[in-house]
Amino acid sequence: MKRVCRRSGLMVLGQLLASVWVCLPTRSAAATNYVGPLLVCPEPVFQFGIVSNQSQVIHTFSLYNAGAATAHISRVVSSCGCVVPELDQKELTPGQQTSLRATFSLAGRTGHQRRVIRVMGTDPVTPYVELWLEGDVVRCDFEPETINFGTILPADASTRLVRLAGGAVAGRITHVESDSALFLASVAEGGHGVEVRARPPLPDGVSQATVLVWLTNAPAAVAKLPVTAMVVPAVRVTPATIELPRDAPYATRTVWIRPGRAGAFTIRDVQSPVASVTPLLTDIGGGIYRLDLKNIPVTAELQGTSLTLLTSLTNMPAIAIPFRFENQP
Repeated sequence: MKRVCRRSGLMVLGQLLASVWVCLPTRSAAATNYVGPLLVCPEPVFQFGIVSNQSQVIHTFSLYNAGAATAHISRVVSSCGCVVPELDQKELTPGQQTSLRATFSLAGRTGHQRRVIRVMGTDPVTPYVELWLEGDVVRCDFEPETINFGTILPADASTRLVRLAGGAVAGRITHVESDSALFLASVAEGGHGVEVRARPPLPDGVSQATVLVWLTNAPAAVAKLPVTAMVVPAVRVTPATIELPRDAPYATRTVWIRPGRAGAFTIRDVQSPVASVTPLLTDIGGGIYRLDLKNIPVTAELQGTSLTLLTSLTNMPAIAIPFRFENQP
């Protein structure tokens, strides 16, 4: 009889310890009679599945005070610097809810991952709540890591190729997709590479895109390849627009004009949409011009207008530099 009592006593103790360990989902049912603060997370574990080490996991946990007194969250700490928690609210009245956004950076990580965030509160029975991020990370590295076309011409339809790194364990590439119509992406080398083709005509300046990559060993994971190309303009004009303030009657601005892919040229004339503007054009040498504009009236009549440069270029006899008011959408 004594053995039975002793055993049942151990079982009761074990059950009590278990109830403390899983107190978050179970104690909320008894919160009606609880007089202190009681911080509860209905879903304290987030299973993110299989993802690429080039991505990050972002999840929002919901927390609420199931007690009868105000709960104060003193601090939030994570088990690793790779997890950044952001709490919306630190003080919760009874029944009030808040959110905690967790960002888990997976760069350089592979295999099974388990990270905990501890939310410290004033509940005397459960002084903290633990939130978990758990899942598997597959290595998905590319050589090179980015697709850089460098400096190309607007009509250039050249291609670039990247390959899965030798140590990658993400399997084969099943599908790719570009988020820009300027670049076409396709699976290459039997699923071990990605080919990206520039789709002309490309606009002047820097063009960027992201190629999304799906893999066999991580069907829910998406790797990202950044793409960059630079098209040198026929003529370099800096700044490309003439910004005007809204709180002054007149403005003075300076514009620099330099040769681009069109080669050397001369500026024959400067035409302003309003007569009061005084242009002073200086030939610096080497095909570089400095244009000083004085007495620019900050009035509505300049809205939607442009300063015009007449050049010696056959394919670009006129260059328009728009006027734009500051803070104009």
